Amino acid sequence: SNRFLYNNLSFCTVAVLLNDSSIVPASAREVDFVASKAFFDDAKPIKSTFEYKSQIYHHIGFAIVAKDDFHTVFNCGGDPSIAKASHYGHSHNDQLSFTLCAKGKPYIIDSGTYTYTGDRPWRRKTRSVFAHNTVVIDGLETDERIALTNFGEPIGDNSLTLVGMKKKITTLVKFERKGKTVTCTGEHVGYNLLPDKITVQRTLIYKGKNDVTFNDVIRRQEKSLTDGEITERFTLHSDCKFELNGNTAIIDNGGDKIKITTENGYFKAEEGFHAINYGTKKDTSTLVVVLPRDIESNKFKISW
Repeated sequence: SNRFLYNNLSFCTVAVLLNDSSIVPASAREVDFVASKAFFDDAKPIKSTFEYKSQIYHHIGFAIVAKDDFHTVFNCGGDPSIAKASHYGHSHNDQLSFTLCAKGKPYIIDSGTYTYTGDRPWRRKTRSVFAHNTVVIDGLETDERIALTNFGEPIGDNSLTLVGMKKKITTLVKFERKGKTVTCTGEHVGYNLLPDKITVQRTLIYKGKNDVTFNDVIRRQEKSLTDGEITERFTLHSDCKFELNGNTAIIDNGGDKIKITTENGYFKAEEGFHAINYGTKKDTSTLVVVLPRDIESNKFKISW
């Protein structure tokens, strides 16, 4: 995206100014030094010393798991004692959502921002739970205040709204590195005010190989409802094509493929969108795993 291009230009310029290679992003290319060459006649590209490393960022509630040409960003929630800023971040219903790049290419993406004030309906679509790669129960938003407003402003005494206004939805449960294995678990209470009082928990497990596993757990305090459905969603990059076969999805980006297999449920496809930069969007597809309303857990694996 343009955002990352501008960041690279800025970081590379500062790196040349300070002669500090640790500032250069790992994704920087020679073209990213064009700005520094404009400012400094003798500027030369500096090789990055940055190494990809799996890390949890408690204050913002995100984990990054990365190796070589693979990385995933997981909105797992922060440490409750310090994560004061991790309630919503940019005020989207993206609790336990994730993105994934493999083979150096994007496959599962965040739908993006698209607009703030230029188009109210589209502003709300971009913030909806349906625009993110997470668990959706009964077609409901995790926080209606986010879904019904432009910037999360209060809208009155609404039951689901009170979850967002009075307590933090998403909390980190565990982040652990053991050898090549990274395990990260987050949970959210966005559906806690449903009759069966649901808490959703998602665990990411990466063992340093060419696959990553997610395990979704649905915990209830009361007897489960039978009507309705639970879905897991995957928004695809607009360059991707796909094939569905029951519990398997094959996603192709320029000839490079990844596979998603789900332990339970089946795949279907819906229309989606991808804001490739502010004010510009492309049509894409969202893959959806449909699960029974009373299911207690589902595991899906992404391999490449």
